[in-house]
Amino acid sequence: MGNQSYSKVLLSYNKCNVGRGQILGTASLKVTALTKSTIRGHGQMKTISFKVLDEAPSSARSWFDGPKTVPVPLFARLDGDTLSIKPMERIAVPTGLIAVLPEGIEGQIVAPQNWNEDIGLLILNSPGTIDPDYRGEIKVLLTNITQENIEIKHGELIGRMRIAAFLHPKISEVSSFEDTKRSTSGFGSTGIN
Repeated sequence: MGNQSYSKVLLSYNKCNVGRGQILGTASLKVTALTKSTIRGHGQMKTISFKVLDEAPSSARSWFDGPKTVPVPLFARLDGDTLSIKPMERIAVPTGLIAVLPEGIEGQIVAPQNWNEDIGLLILNSPGTIDPDYRGEIKVLLTNITQENIEIKHGELIGRMRIAAFLHPKISEVSSFEDTKRSTSGFGSTGIN
């Protein structure tokens, strides 16, 4: 296996209440390194807390009461019943969730697993990053790539948040470096000798 690091992710759940603006639940993430790794704190329990806003759809709340899945499902929190997205329009759709991520963990916003070319919606900048120091409501940046308006409903699944560990490597500037066989070959050259 050499120097590579492989991880297994387990998601466990603890229910709690914290006064006004209740936190309805927390999900605990445990990253277990299967080989030696330079990730600080690997093998330790990392806890991710979610605040579910009062206006969040019931579908968002139901995730806390059922079996936990990774990625975390993200549902549209709309002021009305539906939202119409015009052709080529970009809109940040709120989800009713705020995540408190520990240092070294990020959320990656990706499309729902059941989306295909017939849906006509894309998540821009995918995967979008939720940084550990961000404390705002998670939003999914959607764009309509069709020639017709697309309606999404309050509580509709619009994305997923993958949980990923990241490294803080030591970075240094160099004046020269060892070249590779691939060298500067770009798109289409992966795996070609």
